[in-house]
Amino acid sequence: MSAVPFLAPFNAKAMSYEEIAKTFVASRKFSELAGQWNSLLIGPRGSGKTTLLKMLSPNALRAWSAPEAAEYKANINYTGIYVPADIAWGGMISSLGDGNLDNACFELVAEAAFATNVFLATINTMQGRITKQPGQAQPYRSATILADKIEELVVSISQLWKLEPRSVSLRGISLALSERLLQLKQKARLVGSLPNPRIKDLTEHIPYVGLPVLDATARALSIFDELAGEEDGIWALLLDEFEVAPACLQKLALASIRAGSQKLLLKVALAPCGPHTFITLDTDTPPDNRNDFRITELWYSEKKQADDFCNRVFAARVATKDFLQGRRPEDVLGESIFGIVDEEEDAQKELKFDEPAEDAADQTAASKKAKIWRSMFEELAEKDVSFKEYLERKGIDPTALDPRPSARNGNTIRKIAPVVAFRNAYRSKSAEGQKRGGKAYNSAYYGWLAISAMSEGNPRWLMGIMTRVTSNLTPSSQLPVPASYQQEQVLSMAHGFAEMLKTAATKQFEVLQTTQPIYALIKKVGDYFHRQIVLEPFGEDPHMSFNVDKDISPDIENCLRIALNHGALVCYDPPDSVGGYTSLRGKRLRIAYLLAPVFQLPLRSSKAIGLSRIIKGGERSVDLMPTTSSLLARDQGELF
Repeated sequence: MSAVPFLAPFNAKAMSYEEIAKTFVASRKFSELAGQWNSLLIGPRGSGKTTLLKMLSPNALRAWSAPEAAEYKANINYTGIYVPADIAWGGMISSLGDGNLDNACFELVAEAAFATNVFLATINTMQGRITKQPGQAQPYRSATILADKIEELVVSISQLWKLEPRSVSLRGISLALSERLLQLKQKARLVGSLPNPRIKDLTEHIPYVGLPVLDATARALSIFDELAGEEDGIWALLLDEFEVAPACLQKLALASIRAGSQKLLLKVALAPCGPHTFITLDTDTPPDNRNDFRITELWYSEKKQADDFCNRVFAARVATKDFLQGRRPEDVLGESIFGIVDEEEDAQKELKFDEPAEDAADQTAASKKAKIWRSMFEELAEKDVSFKEYLERKGIDPTALDPRPSARNGNTIRKIAPVVAFRNAYRSKSAEGQKRGGKAYNSAYYGWLAISAMSEGNPRWLMGIMTRVTSNLTPSSQLPVPASYQQEQVLSMAHGFAEMLKTAATKQFEVLQTTQPIYALIKKVGDYFHRQIVLEPFGEDPHMSFNVDKDISPDIENCLRIALNHGALVCYDPPDSVGGYTSLRGKRLRIAYLLAPVFQLPLRSSKAIGLSRIIKGGERSVDLMPTTSSLLARDQGELF
């Protein structure tokens, strides 16, 4: 299997600002983040944190030409400084001093490394803003500083940051900072090799240690603004993937989002369950989400919250092909019989039983859907006594099924139809209460409503699915895309995600670890829900989500936290602390819809059950993974 990570080509870290801006789709989440306030951006892997932060930088905003771009540019009155971070950067800081520095020394060196990265990003952003001669074309967020003033700027910042650049230029500062990064690890190792190294030893070898990063950055920005004649200028540090930074730096950032000077805003991207959730802020005035900052959560517990965003991503990504101009998502991907039924209006929209047919083709399609439903209800009633008794109690005649909202039992019929479909597909005809083998039931996993639901509003997932399903379309292609082809691509992607989870590390960020394999726990939950739908006495509202109850061990809770960071689980409850979940106890979660095809589950959430009951009742595991060797063995392209 290829070593390319799941959906790697859609990772914004590897994309230029221009590439990101070209296809960027603004959303309510972006509006929340873009405001003139401190922000915490919370989301699992692949949820778009890097894209959103990069889009707040001047380079991306200059390249953005979408219809809504002008309004955003007019309202974003600060300069974003994008500070990238990755696992290697976090690991580099964690290894400073080879583990031989005490906590006080290590934290000083870690802040020095962090400061150097921030200073480097700041200088690069300053360089991008400067227009050296007045009268030149003024790009977005440009500033005019004459040559003699630039020299003053360089000298002032060099003194402030304790630098000795080889040339009196911003590029000279940039090169000096790059050299500092290279030297810092060497000097920290040297100090760590001393017997009982102390802060005095540290300052002798690293004279810039202890330089307060945020204050030093804000002062440099004030100097820039004064020389540019923009004394009231505002800037924002855009700290990406900050969950990989050492805890001392996370504490520094979280403590600094308290209301105060508005010269330098902080916009920090974090995982839902990173080390920051274990941090106690030793202060009498901790940050207040109502006044000091705003949290933007990059997930949607309810599908309808993501609908608008998914439709706009479709328009930006797929409708750019000339022959698809003006096409709706449903025109290209069709309408499945069973899409998503978290809300009744979705079921009605998907089935269109109450809408007048526009032409003979529409009327034929509606009639075909109704016929399939009636056949499905009749078949299950014949082989499932509990379902037959349920229909009798409700007064529903499966031979004269009427699912229209105006009918007596129309709402009930539409609500239970997906459960009936899965139960009928997997329940054996030969023996009551037995599960049949054979072909997997995949009819729920095609069509626009199903695909948008499985994306969870996650842009990387949605783009990944749409790219796979539509990449081969030509002007002569059949529309909507055949259901069988959609199912094949969706299943391949779902199993690709499952394979990634099977190899996911059981330790994250040094402080978060479990003995429980991540995928094994999710599978236990998925298998339990499948058995509830197929084997237990029929119920119209089976459990499809779970609560983390008091009987769950800390080890299992940590496993859930890691799964949440990967996006394999979705939490209905908002974060309970500054920037994430201190605890998952009492929280309601569900399995991400992208994994529904793996465990053969309908796309719905339904009521919750305690996780401890699932674990106790899930000991007789059923292997629900259909044979997909042909899918996984062939070239998976961007998935792995």
